[in-house]
Amino acid sequence: MATVVLDQDFPCSLLIHIPFPTQRLAISALRALRVDEELSPLVQRSFALVAETHAAGADAVFAAQSADNAEQNVLRVDYKATTNRMLRVAVNGFFESLGLIIQIMEELDVDVLHEGGLEDLEGVQGVVKGNDGVEKVRKTILELAFWHHPSRVAWVTSERPGDGELHEMRSPEKMQPGYTFQTLFVTLSLILLAHGSFNPTEATISSTHHDLFTGLTTCREVVSSFLSRIEVLNTHTNAVISSNPDCLAEADAADALLAANNGSAIGRLFCVPTVLKDNYDASFTPTTAGCLALANSTTPNYNAPVVDALKKAGAIILAKVNLHELALEGLSVSSVGGQTINPYDYTRTPGGSSGGTGAAVAASFAVWGTGTDTVNSLRSPASANSLFSVRPTRGLISRAGVIPISYTQDAVGPIGRCVEDVATALTVMASVGYDEQDNATALVPAGVRGTDYTAHLYAGSLQGLRLGLVEGFFNRTPSPENDPVNEAMANVTSKLANTGATIVPITDPYYNATAIADLDTQRYEYRESMDSYLNRSAMSSTNNASVPKSLQDIYAIPPGDFLVIPSQHEYVRTALVSSTSNATYNAIQAGIRNLTLYLQQTFTSNALDAIIYPEQKNLVVPIGSPSQSGRNGILAALTGSPVVTVPVGFSNSTATAPEGVPIGMEILGRSWTEEKLLRIALQIQEIHRVRRTPGWAKEDVELVAHGSVPVVEPERRNIPPAYPVGTLGEN
Repeated sequence: MATVVLDQDFPCSLLIHIPFPTQRLAISALRALRVDEELSPLVQRSFALVAETHAAGADAVFAAQSADNAEQNVLRVDYKATTNRMLRVAVNGFFESLGLIIQIMEELDVDVLHEGGLEDLEGVQGVVKGNDGVEKVRKTILELAFWHHPSRVAWVTSERPGDGELHEMRSPEKMQPGYTFQTLFVTLSLILLAHGSFNPTEATISSTHHDLFTGLTTCREVVSSFLSRIEVLNTHTNAVISSNPDCLAEADAADALLAANNGSAIGRLFCVPTVLKDNYDASFTPTTAGCLALANSTTPNYNAPVVDALKKAGAIILAKVNLHELALEGLSVSSVGGQTINPYDYTRTPGGSSGGTGAAVAASFAVWGTGTDTVNSLRSPASANSLFSVRPTRGLISRAGVIPISYTQDAVGPIGRCVEDVATALTVMASVGYDEQDNATALVPAGVRGTDYTAHLYAGSLQGLRLGLVEGFFNRTPSPENDPVNEAMANVTSKLANTGATIVPITDPYYNATAIADLDTQRYEYRESMDSYLNRSAMSSTNNASVPKSLQDIYAIPPGDFLVIPSQHEYVRTALVSSTSNATYNAIQAGIRNLTLYLQQTFTSNALDAIIYPEQKNLVVPIGSPSQSGRNGILAALTGSPVVTVPVGFSNSTATAPEGVPIGMEILGRSWTEEKLLRIALQIQEIHRVRRTPGWAKEDVELVAHGSVPVVEPERRNIPPAYPVGTLGEN
């Protein structure tokens, strides 16, 4: 326990303990207090974060300690809280009169909490005897601190010399100067309110809503704080490629709605800053998918249905983010956005194709973001950026208004920093329901439609779960790239087993990601899907002859405004002349059906709840690599199975990766079992908290009171020489 250190120049000391639910908030409070110069010059202060021991009980412990003046006593109040994060503030000063105590409290901008006002802060004074009363007050203070904002409260106590019991909670005017020592329990609300310190770093939907709904911040401040981070820090990762010019106006509208107290109009994502992968149609900018050939396309006068659902739920779309061009690979380099950089290691890619979303969310440029997944593209950036993602069952979320690749394999979904956020986002994205523009949405069972994926999130347990571990999705060859993945997976599976889950080895050679990839449908479905998208009335109505009307146009319009990495030259050339009429296409679809049945049999014969494996056999590849090798996403992509990706570890720290390189794991389930998978993911999040913030992203960025939304210019000059622009490698 912390002790009171008396300064001999001051006859008394105050010790303030402030408990916090998270380390992030404790650090924010610490920073706020350190810069507060408003206290009386007669007061000296010191600050420290202290780790208190978890305790089932929380009885207060009182001790009297004499100062040099025997007539003045110091009361030290130490207690064990049910949190292990506390801010200790030691205040030394001349407390010769109650008036000075009250003056300090006024300068701290706190109110006195009367014991009798436990339910009503305007209540009457009363008397509390012993530790039971202390515990009652302590619990009330914690509740007020976290949920009942405007109660900036302080606990003022008095002790009679020689008596070990706490006797009275009195209003200031009733307290006698003879009771010379008072102890303040200053709450979280005090510190954050006094400084207006919404902290966007690692903010969640819940923390954003708490600060909004308790009046600690405004929607405009929330949005501006993220815009400030993008403006200052985007050069570190080159993730954001265009901003939404209307996002501040939308924030003002949200503030007006909140001021009107129209609770019925508050959606699940109210004022939650969000980024869109730039293959989603949105009415504030052309949809480029990172391809310069599409940069002059007409700005849609509509949103993709899933974007409409986000806006209906109150989300604020801040910006669009980079991706691997046309979402065709996992390196996240494009002719529009350049090379996006992994926020944990500037020499590596961020995964992909949704690498811009992964990097932006990891760097706290938004609370969460959207991605797409044709083979790996939601899961790869989640793994490479220590994030969570959901690839939903085929048909759960409409794909209309999203640039397509493969009708069989395409999916859309969320990427976030915690399970709770991706569960909320999935709920909203799936609320589109049946969409005649995407026939796959007709597959959703009636009992699944309208599911709230947060409703039973905490009802799960690892006890008794059977999880299949797919051996064929590992690379056991020792190497600096493979070893960290294998070690991280061994660590998490050991924890799962120790928590009550049964790990079932799946050694069936049928599960080989390289062999399964032979069933990939992309080259057969790509041209037809893309031509259909480009020929929509909204695209074809433009008179601009430079705007492509077909996939062939993208790769034919001079001066070659596209980027295809050399390892995909043959694939694109084949796709330009292939279709679903090819003789081999039907055989491939038959192979996919057989694979799906085989997967179901594996679940049944082993009585599995889910299958687990590393998202990537090796660490995410360096910038300039031929491809994003070693990924395991093809099984879910072909079978349409749902997958939740969770962070499971990091490689060792290096000069280029001070926090290490993130490693993720896929949790694959049967169709329509997203609820179960999210519950499993939450349990893993609780027992295996490994997410870290990138070092540079911890930087405090000064909040700018933006009059308008700052324009973002991506860095296109950083495209590696290994990826020449404007060529398909023809001889």
